[in-house]
Amino acid sequence: MTNTSFNPELLAKYGVVDISEFAYKMYEHKVAKEEDAVKEMAFALSDEEAQVISDEITTLLYWDALDEEIAESQIIAEFYLNRSL
Repeated sequence: MTNTSFNPELLAKYGVVDISEFAYKMYEHKVAKEEDAVKEMAFALSDEEAQVISDEITTLLYWDALDEEIAESQIIAEFYLNRSL
């Protein structure tokens, strides 16, 4: 885990209390095919926050990715989190 601190206003805006909930909320929007919501959430993140959320989402989807042989980079791209740090 990283020491990246998340903007509390950003967490409040999306009705979550921590990064795990933020990542799960993005996942819920993705499952519901609400791409605009996923993009909005992704683009609201700093580069450091995006990296942490990428880690959370890839952890969340670990077994699905293994079953479907999906690359981690593909998951990150689908959630608009591919950033260069």
